Amino acid sequence: MSHLVAYVDGGSLGNPGPAGIGVVIHEATGRKVRIAKWVGRQDNNVAEYLALLEALQYAVALKARAIHVYSDSEVVVRQMTGKYRCRSPRLYSLHWTCRKLTRALEFSITHVPRARNAEANQLATSAARRGQENSCEQRPSMRTSSNFCGMVVIRRGAPGRNYHPTAVGSWARLLWGNGNMVPRWSGNPEDFVICPARRPPCAPVAPPEVSC
Repeated sequence: MSHLVAYVDGGSLGNPGPAGIGVVIHEATGRKVRIAKWVGRQDNNVAEYLALLEALQYAVALKARAIHVYSDSEVVVRQMTGKYRCRSPRLYSLHWTCRKLTRALEFSITHVPRARNAEANQLATSAARRGQENSCEQRPSMRTSSNFCGMVVIRRGAPGRNYHPTAVGSWARLLWGNGNMVPRWSGNPEDFVICPARRPPCAPVAPPEVSC
C-alpha cells in the first residue's frame, strides 16, 4: 500500500456539543474506505483534529508510504503546514500526536472548500447525530481513573493511576467517548509518551462505522 488520499471532516452539534468525524480514504488499488465515528462532546476544532488523526492512524496501520489529506478546516491545515503555531491547550496534544504520526509517512495536506468535502462532512454529521441519540445520559468525569477513556499524554518515567504502567510508550486509538476535553499539558514533546487509559463504565454505545 504505497499512497493514500484522504478526505477528513469533523464537527459538533452546538460547538461544543455531540461531535462526530468522517473520513473517506482512497487507496491505490481503487478501494474506498469510509469511516464515521462519534467522538463524544467536543468543539469543531477538536473534532477536525480527531478526523485527521483517524486518517493518519489508518495510514500507519496499513504501512502506507504516503498520504495526502484534504480538509476544509483552515485551522488544522495551517497549523499542520506550519503557517500557524498551535497555542491552544485544547489542541496542542492532538496537534503534537498528529505531527508524531506524520514522521512515519510522506505527509501533505491541502485545504478544500466544504463543497468538495461533502462525503466526509455527511459521515461526520451522521455520526454526531447517532451519538447524540445513543449516548449515556450521565457523562463520566475526567477526574478519576475509573471514569477516564482515551489516551493521555504523560511525562516519561512518571507512571500514574490514570493509565496502565505496562502500556507506557505504546500507541492507542483516541476514543474521546467520555465527552471531555483533551488533556492539557506543556513541555518538551520528546519527554512525553502516549498510553491508553481505562475505559469508563459509561462507554459510548455508538460504535464506529467502517465501510468499503
